[in-house]
Amino acid sequence: MLLFSRIILRHFRNEWGKLLLSVVGVAIGVAVFVAIRLANTTAFEAFSSSLDAVAGRANLQAVAAGGQGFDERFIATLREVAAVEAAAPVIEQYAQLIDSAELASPGSGAPILVFGVDVFAEGAMRSYRFSDDSKGSADRGRDIGGSDDRGAVAGGNGGGAGNLEFLLRPNAIIITTKIARSLGIGVGDSLRLIAAGRRLTFGVVGVIEPEGTASALGGSFAMLDIASAQEIFGRVGRLDRIDLLVDEREAPAIAEYLTSQAPPDVVVEAPSRRNAQTLRMLDAFDLNLTALAFIALFVSMFIIYNTMLTSTLRRRRELGILRAVGATRSRIVAYFLGEAAIIGALGVALGLPLGILLARLALEQVVRTVTALYILTVAEHLVIDPMTLLLGGAIGLVASILSALPPAIEAASVHPRETFSAQTFESHVSRRYRTIVVASVVLLLAAWIASLQGQALNSPLLGFAGAGLVLLGIALTTPLVLRASDRLLGRLLKRLVGVEGELASAYLMQSLGRASTAIAALMTAIAMLIGVSTMVGSFRSTVELWMRQTVTADLYLTISSNRLASSAITPMPGEVIAFLDSLPEATHVDALRRLRGTYRGRTITIGGARLEMPPDDASLTFQEGTFAGVLAALDTGAIAVSEAFAIRFDRRSGDTVVLATPGGPRALTIAGVYYDYTTDAGAVMMRRATFERLYRDSTVSNAALYLRDPAELERVRDVIERRFAARYSLIVYSNRTLRDEVLKIFDQTFAITYALQIVAIIVAAIGVANTLAALVVERGREIGILKAIGASARQIRTMTLVQAGLIGLASQALGTVAGLLLSAILIYVINRVSFGWTIQFEVSPGILGVSTLLVMATAFLAGIVPANRAAARPVAEVVRAE
Repeated sequence: MLLFSRIILRHFRNEWGKLLLSVVGVAIGVAVFVAIRLANTTAFEAFSSSLDAVAGRANLQAVAAGGQGFDERFIATLREVAAVEAAAPVIEQYAQLIDSAELASPGSGAPILVFGVDVFAEGAMRSYRFSDDSKGSADRGRDIGGSDDRGAVAGGNGGGAGNLEFLLRPNAIIITTKIARSLGIGVGDSLRLIAAGRRLTFGVVGVIEPEGTASALGGSFAMLDIASAQEIFGRVGRLDRIDLLVDEREAPAIAEYLTSQAPPDVVVEAPSRRNAQTLRMLDAFDLNLTALAFIALFVSMFIIYNTMLTSTLRRRRELGILRAVGATRSRIVAYFLGEAAIIGALGVALGLPLGILLARLALEQVVRTVTALYILTVAEHLVIDPMTLLLGGAIGLVASILSALPPAIEAASVHPRETFSAQTFESHVSRRYRTIVVASVVLLLAAWIASLQGQALNSPLLGFAGAGLVLLGIALTTPLVLRASDRLLGRLLKRLVGVEGELASAYLMQSLGRASTAIAALMTAIAMLIGVSTMVGSFRSTVELWMRQTVTADLYLTISSNRLASSAITPMPGEVIAFLDSLPEATHVDALRRLRGTYRGRTITIGGARLEMPPDDASLTFQEGTFAGVLAALDTGAIAVSEAFAIRFDRRSGDTVVLATPGGPRALTIAGVYYDYTTDAGAVMMRRATFERLYRDSTVSNAALYLRDPAELERVRDVIERRFAARYSLIVYSNRTLRDEVLKIFDQTFAITYALQIVAIIVAAIGVANTLAALVVERGREIGILKAIGASARQIRTMTLVQAGLIGLASQALGTVAGLLLSAILIYVINRVSFGWTIQFEVSPGILGVSTLLVMATAFLAGIVPANRAAARPVAEVVRAE
């Protein structure tokens, strides 16, 4: 420990700036990883806790496999089964609060979960607690509900005084204190909602605390009597699910028996299994975002490696003396690993609180993305998961130690007499030049094989392995690129800059190992910037092209509730469709009904469409099959599936798919595979007639109008909105507005990836600054000699900045190649396997130009301080040893 303090800690005190740069690099890497994991965990836990909350004490649930509810008479069958201790029917409906925001922009009101319950069965499943204050104060009423109180909702006092009114008044509603406080209402007041496409007014008869089931959706929860809910939401005689309480030990056997007794489209399963199926949709999103977070840690590892390599060079005399007086190689390795552990520990200590702060900033974006792509989620408070903090800290510490291991072993393996020459260390890179080139080729070949296997086996992990191998393989080509640049640019630099340029290139060649490490770090950040930007830009261009091909109608209509999330599929009132069909200005009216269903235990979307449009238009573009050919097959009862469905379930044209319907399982033949970028869950499309026959559902979720005269678009939209605005909450998009809306959601979805790119550039800039500072110190004697024979401070400064520019150029060249390879893996392997989307590869010259300017600016800014320090060092100090 005495030697450690003399060798390591003393240098920390004297070189605190270098220590700070290294610590900050580790801290940023840890912070990004922790932030992404905490934001993801919070969003997923918020959704999961809502599912658990609404399930209450139920350990089985009867749900419709087809997604549109089932006959309520099945509950009588369940209650006759002796093993069923309690059965509570449920209607679930997402609604929106009508407030000033909603009035200004229809469909923008805050979401709320409305629960339709049977008050006489509810007490066995869930408990609620009323508030005493009718205006939603924090004063608590008595606890009600529980397994012994079958009249949980109907009983109570204070906020629950209107017990009979709740049962007998059709529009009676109970709300949480959160809603009451946000709107400033209480018992006796009115609550306006948009639900099932209608503008509705309810009378508040009770206020409950947002606890237990009422905490679902962050406390944005309300209750109706189930009979009222069925009538108001158009589900008379239907139920969304039935919650069951059975003996926990016998639950699996009971579930199997009840499923055998249930209607064909009803499945009885544990709430946990149903929740797991829903959460499985988020796996690909979670994996991809976490992988991007690891890139920041990957760049940080280069910084630690560079720091340790610099330390071994700076302390070469001390190392030689220690080895000469008997220090073992293992002790030398331990010293430098101890130094890395201290840097890692300090980086973790700084990175964890920084990660929590970043997570709070990222949470809203993650929640918005999950809601837009998957399912409605509300997370108002960050959940600080100790395991995530522990994992982030451990990864940061282990990454620091592993990064220091190669230079530590290198330092310990050198003969004592060689430690008195800096060039001896650097010569190892030159001696191993061929080995490094061979290793690079091997890694790039392994990346190619991993990517091919990832595509063949539908494994995103192999795709990520391929991406990592590409970065490592390109990084190992750095010495080759530096040598090539010296040959190509050496004379040019001398001609343009003078002898300073020639010396700058020569010094980089003499410091090949250290410069290569800095270039590799910056190259990784550039590769991420170009790779992810190219992928996102290609994806955006693909979506734009797809929309131009498929979004061809003049007007599109849907219910505002369907904007809450991709999982919200509310039918449109029948009179709206009838009115659209009667419009003389319309030549064609296409109509679509979507349902959420399951296939092989995974959630999918099932759609029935008229597919009526002008002859030259097509609402579907096909990967397999032609529009006319598939349309003819759909007329005979066949189906088309989305590309995501085909990839996820390994289905192709001509294969058979068995879907659960109200009439039992139905085998349907796939006539074609179409491109679809609305969901990665997988979708099935069929003719409207086939859909109505199989699912006994004649409603419509979305409609599209083709007008005789497109110039009439605004007038027709005004006619539709004026006719239905007072009763229904319709969203009427023009062709252009719909495209803009989709692209706006697209840009929001990928906003967080741009933030990760900026972080990677910052971390890499730290590595460049660290390297240039080390080069100035290591070439101190040469710089002193140059100054002694007449070199000016300006020339020394120019030489150092030219070195920074060369590092930037080499990094940009390698980063561009690595970025394009990375984007190819992202497009053709990772995204295709994870989400099932074909993306057309498109390189944007703009991103290459922007990245070049950004990198050169970063390199020069990072070189300013080392350049000024080199120019300012006294000659006598740096040549004293001579």
